[in-house]
Amino acid sequence: MALLWGFKLEFKQSLRSKKFIATIVIMMLLYVPFFYIIRQDSDIGTMTTGEFITGIIQFLGGMATFFIAILALLMGATAINSEIEKGTLRVAMSKPVSRLGYITGKMLAQITTLLIALLISALVGIVGFMAIGAPVNGTVVREVILLNLLLLVGLSQLLLLGYLISTVVKSSTSALGLALVLFFVISLIMPSVVGYMAMTSADHQNKGFEEVYKDYATKYLFFEPTTQLKIIMNEVEDHEHQECYKIVRRVDLTTYKDETINKTKVEKCEYSSYEESHIEGNYRYYTTCTCEPRYGGLIYAINKSMTNFLIVVGMAVLYTGLALIRFLRMDLR
Repeated sequence: MALLWGFKLEFKQSLRSKKFIATIVIMMLLYVPFFYIIRQDSDIGTMTTGEFITGIIQFLGGMATFFIAILALLMGATAINSEIEKGTLRVAMSKPVSRLGYITGKMLAQITTLLIALLISALVGIVGFMAIGAPVNGTVVREVILLNLLLLVGLSQLLLLGYLISTVVKSSTSALGLALVLFFVISLIMPSVVGYMAMTSADHQNKGFEEVYKDYATKYLFFEPTTQLKIIMNEVEDHEHQECYKIVRRVDLTTYKDETINKTKVEKCEYSSYEESHIEGNYRYYTTCTCEPRYGGLIYAINKSMTNFLIVVGMAVLYTGLALIRFLRMDLR
């Protein structure tokens, strides 16, 4: 009962909070430049579902994991100490509810609020994709929803880290400052340091940078969820299987505008250079064949980078446990 009471109380407050609105607004704003980029692409009608979804994941995933991550950390960093300062926590604890049930319900309510904000923005994004003529189908809808659920896992880790900060630092102002400094260090400075280490090591080992960086990031950036999520998102393409397409391009000889007018899937490519080039009227037509990695999907990416996914989940569980222990022992005066 205490958990449910704490959940209902925090959920109602969170839905009315400015942070909830800010989360939705930020996510919607992140879709705007992607809409513009896609709308300006004259080949939008010939894009495959895999190409379109990969673009969404690479653009929105990277942007969202930065901007919304800051907000999630700040939400958690003021979750407890601000209530102590206002005196609302003492009022809540005067009721027949347990500390464990109250804070657990509060955590679940804020995670649920983040989920609702992400899903609302995802719905708006899907409608926007349809409006600009993008190839929206069941696969796109499923992958957009999965992308937002994956983002939720990473954001939950930062939210729960914020809760831990909130139980350690009693001043909400100091907690906000500490959270911002901590985010700057773990999300900007440390990835740059590890990136430099990986680049140096790749030169010595004669290996590709991406391969070495993934290994280093998994080992040394286990505390940084945005990096772990990016590693997962980079695995959406199945490089072990390829799909081949016959592409017909048309170049306007006056404006030199280049556009793809037809893209047909074929079993294999028998050539790698232009098959033909001819002029009709004011246009020059090119026909070529190309093979590219098949789109595996986010489930495929998670399975391939399961270690990174489990790291994010494990760190979220660790922060939850530490925050609960700290809250159960702290002086609420």
